[in-house]
Amino acid sequence: MEAVIRKLADIEVTAEKIVDHAAEQKTEIEKRIHQETLDFDKKLEAETQETIDAIRTEAKKELSGLVVREKERHKSIIENLEQTYEKHHEEYAKEVLKKIIEG
Repeated sequence: MEAVIRKLADIEVTAEKIVDHAAEQKTEIEKRIHQETLDFDKKLEAETQETIDAIRTEAKKELSGLVVREKERHKSIIENLEQTYEKHHEEYAKEVLKKIIEG
């Protein structure tokens, strides 16, 4: 009988060791998963920022090109307006003064 009790005690000790070891493994696995999650989030954030920067750079480049094209497109209109003003600015000034005086 004593041998059976001793064997049961040994089995209980072994079972406790197995449970303790499983708990340690669980903790280690949780730590590893947490670190892998942090690493993944960091990598994803860096990739996302890189993509955003590339899009922002491309958008600035396109906007700059658009501004240049619009300036060129309207350059002749502005030059014509300036020439017309230079030719007729005295007439415009007289007309404005006349309207001010006459009400």
